[in-house]
Amino acid sequence: MSRFGYRRVSLALIVLLALCLAVVAGCQSKPPPREIGPRPGALAPDIAVTLLDGAAFRLADQRGQPLIVNFWASWCGPCRREMPLLQALHGEGTGGIRVLAVNYGESQEVVDKYMQDTQLDLPVALDHDLALARDYLIFGMPTTFFIDGEGVVQRVHTGELTEDLLKAFVATIRG
Repeated sequence: MSRFGYRRVSLALIVLLALCLAVVAGCQSKPPPREIGPRPGALAPDIAVTLLDGAAFRLADQRGQPLIVNFWASWCGPCRREMPLLQALHGEGTGGIRVLAVNYGESQEVVDKYMQDTQLDLPVALDHDLALARDYLIFGMPTTFFIDGEGVVQRVHTGELTEDLLKAFVATIRG
């Protein structure tokens, strides 16, 4: 074989080796990290709050359980009308779905009175400084996030939930 032939074979082997290494490296790479944000397909922004009952709540600690996060206020008519549906879901205790009601900027006294007057006992967090509302890009109320057990937002609904809508959206986060 001539010198030219050896060079061709050597070059072909080098190219083949480089391609093999690229394929192997590509197979071992990790998937890109999931984006964080308050939109379907993204990881939900973290929530770390103290609930009205004094318990600590962290979204990261809820992994493995679907979660509904509802932003509401006592002065919001649609919020008031959908609260019994969320309370019923919370009280069900089936399916492992948790509910977190995040109050939009009201005082603890106002929220305590509302919860007592309506006999609601679902977990409530106060968002005094609206930091969670900013993280979750809340522009209207009520706004409800349906988060699966992996912490991924599956649905976002702004406006009053009906029983049928709630059932349909819950189905998207049940394992």
